[in-house]
Amino acid sequence: MATTATAAKPKPAAPKTAGERLSSIEFRSAGDIWQYARTMIRVGRQIQLELEEDASRLQQVLSQSTGTYFEPPVARAKAKKIAVRMRQASHHARAMAVTGKKLLKVFQVEYAEILKNNGRNSRKQTVNWRG
Repeated sequence: MATTATAAKPKPAAPKTAGERLSSIEFRSAGDIWQYARTMIRVGRQIQLELEEDASRLQQVLSQSTGTYFEPPVARAKAKKIAVRMRQASHHARAMAVTGKKLLKVFQVEYAEILKNNGRNSRKQTVNWRG
């Protein structure tokens, strides 16, 4: 009896980092701009949540540290300084998500006629996606 060898299924690719997700998008159509903006929103929200959670955890851990020579209030003050910077980074990640939403809205408003007619029978200049 002849047995046929079945090809092994390829392993799924590792999750892409935010930079790889954004850099893999090529602007060839209007849908690519939508995909780019949606990726900005998704990545910004994800980073915001992670930084916010990590800031709270890190502040709690560092404030309980006994590695300082001074009193516990000094340890809490130092921990708070670290957490403040992480929360600031969280706000910047949120700004990235908000900017992604604004990008979608501006693109929709400015290129509404091209998107509506799909570039056909339009008096406005169409977009040359090839550069």
